[in-house]
Amino acid sequence: MEDEGNGTAINNSYAIWINPILYQSSKEKEFNFILLSLDTLRPDHLSCYGYNRRTSPNLDKLAEDSVLFENTFSTTYWTLPAHVSMITSLNTPHHRVINSRQRIPGSSLPLADILRGENFLCTTFTGGGFLSTKYGFSKGFDSYQKLRKKGRDDSFRFSEAESLKENISE
Repeated sequence: MEDEGNGTAINNSYAIWINPILYQSSKEKEFNFILLSLDTLRPDHLSCYGYNRRTSPNLDKLAEDSVLFENTFSTTYWTLPAHVSMITSLNTPHHRVINSRQRIPGSSLPLADILRGENFLCTTFTGGGFLSTKYGFSKGFDSYQKLRKKGRDDSFRFSEAESLKENISE
């Protein structure tokens, strides 16, 4: 905590994701780990981040019993390299995925491999796009499930989140 000079304290703590290590206080206490990534979602329009309208009741409920990071920063401005960084703990210059013709290097150790080494069952549900197997995102997962789009092309649809929820529920 730092003092701004007017008696107001500022919290200068940040979440930094480097070489992820899982800590568990007791071998007998089991827990679940869910990484929820909602690409291009604005936190300033979510109730759990202080938005005055009730726009996200289900996320709000999840946030009540979860860790909610308030100061987070992306390594880059677009989906593919940002998510590669998120699951490998490598900055863009280290994983070198900078355009859509590249994929996650086979030598990288993704978070799913680390979690599986700690006896977690790793499953992903995705709408595809830049998070598809084409880019190597299935590496390390026990199950990788892409949204089943019934008779539609691969372009984004407004109802995609609802369809993904149905897939996960099944």
